[in-house]
Amino acid sequence: MRRSLIERDKDNDNDERTLRDGDTVVNTVNLEQNNLQGTLPPDLSLLKNLVSLNLSRNKLSGTVPEEMSSMNLLEEIYLNDNNLSQKFLLDFSLMPNIATLDLSNNQFEGNIPDSLYSITTINQIRLDNNNFVGRIPENFGNLINLSIFTANSNQFHGPIPVAFGSLGSLENLSLRGNLLTGGISTELLSATTLISLDLSNNTLAGSVPSLSMMKKLTTLSLSYNDLSGELNFGSIRNLKEVVLEENKFSGRFPDLSELTTLNLEENLLGGNIPLSIANISPLKEFAIHKNQLTGNIPFEISFLRNLEKLTLSSNQFESNIPTAIGALTSLKTLTMESNFLEGQLPASLRFLSNLEVLNLADNGFTGSIPYAIWNMASLRQLILANNNLVGQIPGSVENMKQLQVLNVGSNILRGRIPDSIVSLKNLLVLDLSFNFFGGPIPEKIGDLVDLRELLLGTNYEDSNKYFGLDGTIPVSIAAMTKLERLELNRNRFSGVLPSQHGLLNLVQVYDVSGNRQLGGTVPANFRQMSQLNELKIVDTNIKGTIPVSLCDMGVVIEVGCSQIECNCCECS
Repeated sequence: MRRSLIERDKDNDNDERTLRDGDTVVNTVNLEQNNLQGTLPPDLSLLKNLVSLNLSRNKLSGTVPEEMSSMNLLEEIYLNDNNLSQKFLLDFSLMPNIATLDLSNNQFEGNIPDSLYSITTINQIRLDNNNFVGRIPENFGNLINLSIFTANSNQFHGPIPVAFGSLGSLENLSLRGNLLTGGISTELLSATTLISLDLSNNTLAGSVPSLSMMKKLTTLSLSYNDLSGELNFGSIRNLKEVVLEENKFSGRFPDLSELTTLNLEENLLGGNIPLSIANISPLKEFAIHKNQLTGNIPFEISFLRNLEKLTLSSNQFESNIPTAIGALTSLKTLTMESNFLEGQLPASLRFLSNLEVLNLADNGFTGSIPYAIWNMASLRQLILANNNLVGQIPGSVENMKQLQVLNVGSNILRGRIPDSIVSLKNLLVLDLSFNFFGGPIPEKIGDLVDLRELLLGTNYEDSNKYFGLDGTIPVSIAAMTKLERLELNRNRFSGVLPSQHGLLNLVQVYDVSGNRQLGGTVPANFRQMSQLNELKIVDTNIKGTIPVSLCDMGVVIEVGCSQIECNCCECS
């Protein structure tokens, strides 16, 4: 009779679950996610008829008792997602029926037991997220029925065994996040049964042999290595995900019409985006950030109606954003920062109703920001910094309830900061610096209690005294207890530093320099700013003595020495 047998130990105040072997023959124990604690008892080996043992997703610790080696009928061992540790010492030569072994997400260490390579029945081995070390041996070639081997995030080193290429059942090989070296062998890429291959986050180098033998391959990830050259995909047509970021690949784009993911970020690709990109109609992610691509963004990209992520940043694209970009109504992420794009932002951006991230910073865009952008309720990040955009922030910004980052710094924007901006309760970063904003900061700015960065500096130029934020610095900023950077420098603020700002105990940078009408003294309770690294009050009318405690904290303090008494300050 195959069943699970669980009894509660009524004398255990810690609600620990225990196994009892009575008259019933126990073939299966499944205690997955039962909040089990403590160590595995050696008596577990007394369950001689056990075929399947599942103790995954608990809080078990300690070692796996060697006595379990005598459980010679076991076919499945699931110990994943616990806190088990030390060397794994089971003698698999005594356990000839093992088909599935899952040790992932523990703290095992040492080498894989040599005895494992004698188990020709084994079908799945999962060792992810442990501390296994050593080389992966060529003996893996003995595991003729192995279909899945995943050993991500360990400390394996040395070359990838060529023996993997001879395993006629292997479908999933994932060795991500180890210390593997050498190249990718022709033998490995002769594994005709492989469906998924992930060798990312290692130190592999050299060119990649032809992939033309891997007819069943659907997922290929080689990112974060030092691979180079041009990839040869041959005639394979089943690939759906290709992730090659942070290597040195060059040459042409792959012509793979079934792709859903194409990530070529941080490589050495040059030339134009081929017009044939329009043929990859299933594509959902197209990421080519940080290459050496040139030319215009082709109109044909608008045919990718399933696209959800488009990252073209840090290349050398020029001219305008095509108006047809508005046809990509499934887009959630659109980044084109750090190119040579120019012209006005297309009004068709208003059709991207699912957009969450829009980053067009560091280009040469001109004209005003389309009014419709300020009504895009789904946006979480709006980053338009370092362009030549003009106009104002309208009151309708209050409709962007999901917004977390608003960065329009280094443009030519003017007008007042609308009071409605304080309704953006999810805002983490507000950067309006290096513009020409005027008027006071909204009095209720402190309602943005999750804000980490408030950057309003340099909205004033000596040559034009009609610009620059003015009035007093709001006391309500003290309510932003998560604030890390406060930059109000080079404006026209007056009054004094609010003593309540001493409550900003996470603030690292507090900069009010260049506000020549700002007076008073540095409040004594600024010493409560325990994380403060920089205090900048140079070119103001603040006088008096810097609290000694700020000097004792090692804070870098910039002052005007003619007005401030300070033995630890940098004078100007």
